[in-house]
Amino acid sequence: MFKAKKSLGQNFISDPYIIEQIVDASGAGPKDTVVEIGPGMGALTCSLAERAGRVIAVELDSSVIPLLKGNL
Repeated sequence: MFKAKKSLGQNFISDPYIIEQIVDASGAGPKDTVVEIGPGMGALTCSLAERAGRVIAVELDSSVIPLLKGNL
């Protein structure tokens, strides 16, 4: 398991209900481009990608990127 770096303000969302609520609240649709800052392991990213036309994920923590790529 990956440990969050509090110095980067990392907080990894994993609850499917919360993820669904966030994606619903975003209002993203097939014609939208969504920019996600700090996608972490991609839980929210995957759900956004199912709704939005395009998702751009920006991750500063290079140690998370292999996990993110594996989940996407």
